[in-house]
Amino acid sequence: MSIVKEKYSSNRINLLHQMLLNDKEQGNPRDYDIKVDELKVVQRTNDPERFFVHEEFVQPETACITINIYDGNSRRCTKYQLYFGEIQFNAGTPTLSGIESTIKEKISNERTQWEYAQMKKEKDALEQKLGEAEEYAEELQEKLSTLHQEYDNLKSKRVGLAEMNTGKLLGFATDYLVKNNPSITRKIPLLSGLSGLLAGDDTESDPLDGIGNNNEPLTTASFKKIDPNSSPQFDPDTKHKLAFFKEMEDAFTVPQLEKVIQVVQGLAANPDQLDVIHGLLHDGAIKDNQAA
Repeated sequence: MSIVKEKYSSNRINLLHQMLLNDKEQGNPRDYDIKVDELKVVQRTNDPERFFVHEEFVQPETACITINIYDGNSRRCTKYQLYFGEIQFNAGTPTLSGIESTIKEKISNERTQWEYAQMKKEKDALEQKLGEAEEYAEELQEKLSTLHQEYDNLKSKRVGLAEMNTGKLLGFATDYLVKNNPSITRKIPLLSGLSGLLAGDDTESDPLDGIGNNNEPLTTASFKKIDPNSSPQFDPDTKHKLAFFKEMEDAFTVPQLEKVIQVVQGLAANPDQLDVIHGLLHDGAIKDNQAA
């Protein structure tokens, strides 16, 4: 049951009467009764014509008029208490304002629970992203450690210029060019033959290779002393290549040879610039001859 408490006014009385008339005209008349103070002057009825009978019982000392409008045939109703003086509130009687407060409180609680659930979902999602980010950071740290280790290994194996002569420097540079630019051997066949020769990278087979991998019987090995005064014998083509690099070693200093290697690397990466470099050198040689 809802209770509406407010000051008495003829406008409110007329509105309630009009509401009962409208319900009856629509074929759905509603029951009502009216009390003047504690005296019920209009018994429960659905006839709007008896609505204003209560005015005959209103006295100067009347404090309140109560109009109960029922829902269907049930005892549930909306109680309108219209006071001529100060509005009286009973602590144990639920009023419309109290019901509204209860509804607002429940809505506020529901909203708080919903916001908490949303915040919990966001928290779980952020924790999951944080976990993924930490795993990714660990992977990056492992990769970084691997790169540092590889860098240290390469750094420990690096040979400085002071530790090699000019021929060995050329050998290392030639081997680097051939290994990292395979296509250069088709453009400069001379480099393919010299790769590893000048650098001293003799390929040696594993002395234990094949032992224990098959059941073939071991054969007896014989040894022969090598003459210390003998020198390595090379075929004519290799001798020609060695002579070419000997000429380069005689013609350039170590810093100049480094620049020569850089020029060769640049031409290997950009072969279309070969004609430009050749033209510059050729024209310069002609001008020098003319000046002489």
